[in-house]
Amino acid sequence: MRYRKAKNYKEKLSVFEGKTYIDLSSITKLDIKEAYTKNQPLMLEIGCGKGGFLLELARRNPEVNYLGIEKNDALLLEAVTKASEENLDNIKLIKITGKKKTVTA
Repeated sequence: MRYRKAKNYKEKLSVFEGKTYIDLSSITKLDIKEAYTKNQPLMLEIGCGKGGFLLELARRNPEVNYLGIEKNDALLLEAVTKASEENLDNIKLIKITGKKKTVTA
């Protein structure tokens, strides 16, 4: 199924800032340890889409932190919304546009 660009996606995503969504547009360096409430192993999924696989893993494995990366706004918004509705504190989602960012672990 083809997704169209979400209308007002920036405003909609900003509601989830700091909870399940990390906005990289205003930062140059992301410290993973500060992004999560618990210091535990991290699993990364590049191209997480609507987040179905990542969300299921986060539900089943609360002892692991999950980071989902997606470039499509509509898919990212859907994944962020679902993660927030479930109050999962071990999952974060970010949008990567191809610009250089530094991530430390």
